[in-house]
Amino acid sequence: MIIWNLITILPVAMLIAYVIISRSRYKNRPKGEPFFFVDDKLVLDAVLRMHVIPISDIDHVEVNSSSYSMPYIVTINVIKKNGKSKACSYMGYTSLSDMAEALEKRGIYCKEIHK
Repeated sequence: MIIWNLITILPVAMLIAYVIISRSRYKNRPKGEPFFFVDDKLVLDAVLRMHVIPISDIDHVEVNSSSYSMPYIVTINVIKKNGKSKACSYMGYTSLSDMAEALEKRGIYCKEIHK
C-alpha cells in the first residue's frame, strides 16, 4: 500500500520539482509579464517552462488578442526564421501596445491580431 502511494505521487512530485527548477533560473524576471529579455534572448514565460529564443533567430512575433476587456487574454506566437514557432498564452493587464513597443525596441517586428 505504501509503495503504491509512492508510485502514484512520484510523477506529480517530479513535475513540481521540474517547474520550480526551470523557473528559478530567472530570479529577476518581471512579475506578470508574458515575456522578458535576458542577454539578447527573448524568454517566453509559459506556465510550465520558460522558452528561451535568441533574438537573432526570430523573424517576427504575432500577438493575438481575443478580448478587449481587462484583463487581456493574449496568445504570443514567436515565429523563427526557420519557420518553426513557439507560443504561450497570457492573461494580465499589460496592454498590447506596451508589448509591441518592447519588442520593437529590440528590433523585432510585432504583428498585432485582434479577433
